[in-house]
Amino acid sequence: MGENAPLLEVENARVRFRTHSALRARLGRIADPFIDAVWDVSFHVARGETFGLVGESGSGKTTLVRAIAGLVDLAAGLVRFEGKAMVDRSDAALHELRRNLSLMFQ
Repeated sequence: MGENAPLLEVENARVRFRTHSALRARLGRIADPFIDAVWDVSFHVARGETFGLVGESGSGKTTLVRAIAGLVDLAAGLVRFEGKAMVDRSDAALHELRRNLSLMFQ
């Protein structure tokens, strides 16, 4: 990884949660039984940089952080840490990475 390469890259992140089962959606004629918790979020964090995420209650901040840590699946987009996509990491590598993450909620 180059010296100027971002430590963390989030590109077009999208997280969706199911609101109705497939059967209930079909019976209720609900075309899209999902809700978007995070929609099209992108940012880069450089090594040594402090990054703050601010938003209203319910705006998806915690969900986005959980997606970055690999605790929630992205419906679209990509998260890279140290140049490597989170989805390309083994379970053991994700576990080790999570041990070294510091997430602060205030």
